[in-house]
Amino acid sequence: MCVALKYPGSEEDSVWDSMHVVKTSLEYSDSGDKGRYKVTSTVFLTLQNQNEKQGKIDMAGSITRFKEDSVALDKKQDLNDQHLA
Repeated sequence: MCVALKYPGSEEDSVWDSMHVVKTSLEYSDSGDKGRYKVTSTVFLTLQNQNEKQGKIDMAGSITRFKEDSVALDKKQDLNDQHLA
């Protein structure tokens, strides 16, 4: 699943966008089944400003972070009822 968020700024404003990707998988083993989750988030930022003292400033950048986790699955419950809280 992928979610993209866009901030509707104007040309005079700073603008940010973000993208979030969630990857899920099931791991089966003799020691117990697990659901594996990986979330990757990236934020993109563009700063624009212009004034007499500093002149025109244009900067842009991004930062990415991710988190992974595994959750033990209960074989007595339906897989559709189990999720990461």
